[in-house]
Amino acid sequence: MANKRSAEYVSTLVYLDGPQLIKLKAHKTTIVAMAIPCAENESLFIATSVTQKNWVSYLDGHVDLRFLFTFADIRTNYTFDLLKLKKNKITMLPWEGNIGGQYLPEPRFFASNHTEEDIEAEQEETYSETLQVDGEWDMPDFGSFYSRYSDVYYFLSSAGEYEDEETPEDLKNNIRNAFRDKAFKGGFSYVHFFDAISRNRARTTRLAVDKIKYESPGYINVNGEKTAFKTSKDTILGYLSNRKLAREAYKDIYVYLSKARLLKTAGQDFPTNHPQAAFIKAAGYRLANEIGIPNLDGLFQLVEQNALVFTKVIMSFCRRIEEASRFIAQGRVNFT
Repeated sequence: MANKRSAEYVSTLVYLDGPQLIKLKAHKTTIVAMAIPCAENESLFIATSVTQKNWVSYLDGHVDLRFLFTFADIRTNYTFDLLKLKKNKITMLPWEGNIGGQYLPEPRFFASNHTEEDIEAEQEETYSETLQVDGEWDMPDFGSFYSRYSDVYYFLSSAGEYEDEETPEDLKNNIRNAFRDKAFKGGFSYVHFFDAISRNRARTTRLAVDKIKYESPGYINVNGEKTAFKTSKDTILGYLSNRKLAREAYKDIYVYLSKARLLKTAGQDFPTNHPQAAFIKAAGYRLANEIGIPNLDGLFQLVEQNALVFTKVIMSFCRRIEEASRFIAQGRVNFT
């Protein structure tokens, strides 16, 4: 059973004849609380803890308020009387058992229904990039382009965000673990890697499609971080101008690793003092420079200076930027 817990009031999210939905913080944990029926001399709320991932999903409109109270796997429920708020702090008592349906929020209540702005959210800068689209598209085409563009964006921003002193430690851990927890033996190792580096990133860095106009010519507005957008654009255009040399460098590495029977070797089975480590690292750096990947030393540190993992990661990025840049080469996507 959970113990009582102190929380600090942050902001009111819905106000209708009084606070109806509020946000609190218990240390670093987000708490969302909703008013429930009570006596006239009370102002009772039911509250639940929310992970950073679920809170971002709620703000982005990917889950509704009811999800936070009922379906989220990691949560603790509380109750409190808002009239007992003192010096912006409240003591929450554990809610015993399941929450009855009469207290739950209605389905399909999303963050867009808030009547007030979240004070913390107002401090976050948002930036929108417009990608021009033309020609004929179908849904698989769009899904393929956006997936590969996302891979490029998140990979290029990962080292910079990891080294940024303002990035919270839990987000740094997510990036670090993505680079270090995978075997990189081939196949789905890389799919899982690129999926991992896109999860639980800072909200200002995360990609989100804002608007789409499908007509030819049309556009896609994508929200994200300005510097990461610029780096992605410069790298993709640079790759297109140097594609032949990049593909040659990729082929040389692939042939070498294949002959050395290292393509299927797990990263943890390749020691940093391996006799071929220096050559493989140099080959990886050569490919990365031909592609135009910045901050290579930072990426090398993220993989714990494992030359084989570093080079395999660069090769996997090369495959994805090749697919993303193809849409630019076809004239179907253009940067503004």
